[in-house]
Amino acid sequence: MREFFIPFFRLLKLCLQGREGLIGLAQFIFVFVLSLMGLFISLRLIRWSADFYNALQAVDAAGISYQIGLFVLLTAGSASLYLIAKYVQNLLEIRWRKILTETILERWLENHNHWRLTLNTDNTTHIDNPDQRIAEDCRIYVQRMSSEVLDLIMAVISVVSYFVVLWGLSTFALSFSLIGFNIEINHYMVWAAPVYVVLASGLTHLLGAPLKRLTVEQQKKKLISVLH
Repeated sequence: MREFFIPFFRLLKLCLQGREGLIGLAQFIFVFVLSLMGLFISLRLIRWSADFYNALQAVDAAGISYQIGLFVLLTAGSASLYLIAKYVQNLLEIRWRKILTETILERWLENHNHWRLTLNTDNTTHIDNPDQRIAEDCRIYVQRMSSEVLDLIMAVISVVSYFVVLWGLSTFALSFSLIGFNIEINHYMVWAAPVYVVLASGLTHLLGAPLKRLTVEQQKKKLISVLH
């Protein structure tokens, strides 16, 4: 774990250096705020669904028309927030990638360190096309960091938010008999959702585990194709 976090924060510190790095941080915060607004709209759509079907059940023409108009506004707002956030996030990735790439290339070239590279063909020590490797690794780091860190933060907030919503919606208990015992689970939707997520995530991890090795092989083949 230590081997992951120390290099991660060292690279992040490089991204945040100078005025451009701080502008990138402001862009990250702006994207985070837009994501929170998008989450609010998602939660509002849950309430909208209940209001809309209640209006249908009551055959309330005025209520149905109002809910349809509200749905259009919520959907348009959600789409607009997503597009703006995606655009700003792309600007952020370009900014931080430029800073990180230039900084690492300068450190690699200072004192003519590149002349000290071992240029043999042994797979254990050979460094293939280091300048392009630096550019590609910086791209991967910035892209993954800016998206996955934000996704992690939003996932934690979403879990808490949807937990509160599910707790309020699942006001009735699930009752059934098992081996002669009567079982009653209060707010069962709250407990069913995590079980479903754990099972789905475990299956996804099991099926996607080979992708790690395949991704490394893909990167190597891309670099070889560029060289030749």
